[in-house]
Amino acid sequence: MANVQRYQNSADQETSSALLERCISARRNEATFLTIWSLILKGHPLVAGLPTNTVREGRIVLEIPLTCGRRLVDDSASGEFFLD
Repeated sequence: MANVQRYQNSADQETSSALLERCISARRNEATFLTIWSLILKGHPLVAGLPTNTVREGRIVLEIPLTCGRRLVDDSASGEFFLD
C-alpha cells in the first residue's frame, strides 16, 4: 500500500508542477491573475478552492489550495508563481 501512496504523491507532484508551469507561462505572456484564474485554474481538477490572501514575508500573496495538499502561490509583487 505504501508504494501506491508514494506513486500517487508522485503523480500529484507532476500534475501540480505542470499546473505551475502553465501559470508561469501565462504570466510571462502578460496575463493577469484574473485571466489565469478564469482560463487555467478555476476549472482545473487539482484546484481545491478559492484563492485567499495571505501575508508572507511582509507581502500579500494569493494562495490557491490544491487537492494534493500543496498550495499554488501568486506573489504579484514579484510577478512569480510557486508551489508551497
